[in-house]
Amino acid sequence: MLNSKKLKEFLAKLLNPVELNDPVSFKTTELDSAVLISSLNGAIISYSNSDDNKTSINNLKMMCLLCKDRWSEDEQDLDQQSTKCCYRYQWQVNNGKSYETRIYSYEIEEMHVVVAHIPESDLIILFIANKDYPYGLLILKMKHAINSIDNLYGYKLS
Repeated sequence: MLNSKKLKEFLAKLLNPVELNDPVSFKTTELDSAVLISSLNGAIISYSNSDDNKTSINNLKMMCLLCKDRWSEDEQDLDQQSTKCCYRYQWQVNNGKSYETRIYSYEIEEMHVVVAHIPESDLIILFIANKDYPYGLLILKMKHAINSIDNLYGYKLS
């Protein structure tokens, strides 16, 4: 069973800006949204917004459905998986088991979006950021997030 409060807290932490001070000073804005959705129908399981007034739930639902549909199409299209918008990510967890997922980057309504499937599960995680947020940083945040939620690997919605 998913613990809604802990998921919400985790997603809220993912919104934090990235700040580097050494050797170059650099700071981003917060992510607009971090969302956990169903890979089956695009329904929102849990989400966190940095500014609730800016992102309405209806707009968030529509963006999640669009992202889920696009992700489903790209997962079926081998040609799409070899483009610049698809990053293959492989890693191992502590028990030595290897995992792989693809992280897709999209532009929707002048927003930058990255989407990844949580291994062996019915869940997709996505980040939505303003158009000035670098895709590379979104990809790095996604890799960190995927590694942090290994307890959701294999989670099936019933």
